Amino acid sequence: MCAYWTRRTGRRPSDEEIEPYTRALFERGGRIGAGEYLAGVEELQRFARRAAAFFADVDAWLTPTMGGPPVPLGTLTGTDEDPLRGEAAAGGFLMFDAEYANITGGPAMSVPAGLDSEGLPLAVAFLGRPGEDGRLMALAAQLEEARPWAHLHPPARGA
Repeated sequence: MCAYWTRRTGRRPSDEEIEPYTRALFERGGRIGAGEYLAGVEELQRFARRAAAFFADVDAWLTPTMGGPPVPLGTLTGTDEDPLRGEAAAGGFLMFDAEYANITGGPAMSVPAGLDSEGLPLAVAFLGRPGEDGRLMALAAQLEEARPWAHLHPPARGA
């Protein structure tokens, strides 16, 4: 997106216009050649075909939304000194439901599932076949009916 706006405006975005993480990704993207780009696209297409084969026999996949308890605010944010800090922290924490949806076009959703023993929110993710968003919505409604969560609120915590 930054390359698009650079061409459109005739200038690179200033540091005040984009966050450090976005700047780092913009610069990383500028170092990728056509061959590397095409190899990456090919790998994403292979993943999408494997996912389609998996979902041929599976209606939906239930997985944790996160790989651990919620992290303190700011943990996943890059800084001027270390713009990729959040990316490194997210590697062991965030699960792949959003990436699955981004790569395959299939639906994925995170659904509240209660609070843990410390009162922090828990969630599960549903992943499904492309075009079957309704199935995931129906599963989410069934989960909410079985384990209502709208009345639950995590404790407020200050810095």
